[in-house]
Amino acid sequence: MLPKWQRGGRVSSLNAGLNIATGEVVMALDGDTSFDNDMVANATRHFDNPNVVALAGCLRVRNAAESLVARLQALEYMLSIGAGKTGLAEFNIINNISGAFGVFRTSFIRNMGGWDAGTAEDLDITMRIKQYFGANPKLRIAFEPHAVGHTDAPTSWRVFLRQRLRWDGDLYYLFVRKYLLNIRPGLLGWRNFLFTLINGVFMQLIMPFLIVFYTGLMLFYLPLGSVLGVLAFVYVIYLASVLLFFLLYVIVVSERPWQDFGYLLLLPLMPFFAFITRVHSTLSLLQEAVTKSHLDSSMAPWWVLKKTKF
Repeated sequence: MLPKWQRGGRVSSLNAGLNIATGEVVMALDGDTSFDNDMVANATRHFDNPNVVALAGCLRVRNAAESLVARLQALEYMLSIGAGKTGLAEFNIINNISGAFGVFRTSFIRNMGGWDAGTAEDLDITMRIKQYFGANPKLRIAFEPHAVGHTDAPTSWRVFLRQRLRWDGDLYYLFVRKYLLNIRPGLLGWRNFLFTLINGVFMQLIMPFLIVFYTGLMLFYLPLGSVLGVLAFVYVIYLASVLLFFLLYVIVVSERPWQDFGYLLLLPLMPFFAFITRVHSTLSLLQEAVTKSHLDSSMAPWWVLKKTKF
């Protein structure tokens, strides 16, 4: 335990820990994250490969039984982290090393200068690591689905939406304000450049507005029967895709298949859950674009955030 005489925020604590770390790898995690007993063995074996500079751990929701919104987030974590990152890692295009559970090669992070001050430090460090991939294409960010951490998720819709207000706003802050000029193949390599454009810029920043715009357009111009028909068609296609993805995850990836299979009954709610979060994203992005809401964050004191460049 390292005492600090003044609160400097999450990044300050991470860099303080990095400065005194003596091992070959360093772990960044949330204070409330707990782990399976075999987490260290499963995570650190990837660093036998000298080209692996970081590893994204697999996160599960510990308090899923407390409410419906917590269970939906647990299912979302399974699909987006457990299943999604397993596939992304095969192509070396991991989208984010979660702040609640990430493992890094100490020497590499020190040579980078540690973590940058500001909010969304997890996506920030991921983007900074990837900026070495263009010049060093053999570098890798790994993922281990069996290195499992457990975290608490919001148990009310109000707290959940407030959390996503910060998360989605941070996407605009990083992709537009901080790294827009750095999203280029010379830095990221072509694979991560194209993935960042499609999954980061288009899917996260543009798609929410397209969903809201075309849904409103459809409600305004089409008769009710046509609207219901289109929505039903989209629902069925989305549900079928999620069902296939879920079954692949449970059968091939999950280390708790029987426990995870119980979430099958929640799948019909996922299209509605996804639509709510996409619509809410437009509010988050607009708030960040207009008010720079990343400067009003609990991740660091105001005087620290005020000194950041962006």
